[in-house]
Amino acid sequence: MALIGIVLAFVLNVVALQYAMGAIQSAVDEGARAGSALGGTVGSCERVSHATLRGRGGLLTGSLGRGIAVRCSVSGDVITASATGTQRWLFDAIPAQSVRIVSHAVVEALP
Repeated sequence: MALIGIVLAFVLNVVALQYAMGAIQSAVDEGARAGSALGGTVGSCERVSHATLRGRGGLLTGSLGRGIAVRCSVSGDVITASATGTQRWLFDAIPAQSVRIVSHAVVEALP
């Protein structure tokens, strides 16, 4: 019976980690899109990324996204949103996982 509990806890951790990775990917994608829109800035990229990740109704408002930092930068006509940090599991018995997720978007310009 204890083995079933351990397996169930591990499966729950894997599901939660996969959800967290998808949420982080969504946050950097949304930030890159916002920053690349006509009139968008690095600041708007970071604001949208943070709001998507941890804002009101955000995708990772609990402890899962606590160790993740989102940064945006522009190089030429490409804006890059990146999330880096460590992703903790639900149970501390498993070591934290290093995370680096990047999204790029071409900055819109007037014709």
